[in-house]
Amino acid sequence: MPDTPDLLDVLAQSSMFGGLPRRQLKLIARYSRPLTASAGQRLVNQGDPGADFCIIVEGACAVDRNGVALPDLGPGDAFGEVAVIDGQPRTATVTATVETQLVVLSQPDFEHAMKVAPDLGRAMLLKLCSQLRAADAVAVD
Repeated sequence: MPDTPDLLDVLAQSSMFGGLPRRQLKLIARYSRPLTASAGQRLVNQGDPGADFCIIVEGACAVDRNGVALPDLGPGDAFGEVAVIDGQPRTATVTATVETQLVVLSQPDFEHAMKVAPDLGRAMLLKLCSQLRAADAVAVD
């Protein structure tokens, strides 16, 4: 996939990759492939095996976990990181609500990106910690 300025800007502004050096963002972009999802297309199903990590470039997706709607995802948001990291089933169902442009990293490409972009692992840990804290706050309320 070419290192288009738009893709690099989306990665730089994403919650997952924001703050990574531009050269590392270029490496992540290099290992990704584009995907276009039509409105209503289910991208991942809760409970299915997960082999891809996705970043939304343009569009929006609805997220559902155990029948409960979670906040929608938009440009710069990512999903699939948990299943790609731990090899366990998907934790939620994600469906495109409008035509959506994504970039996808397969599990092997994701692992390679983690090796060549050393700050990516820390960024992932910080994002996952943030998600865990948010989930805990909701569970307490």
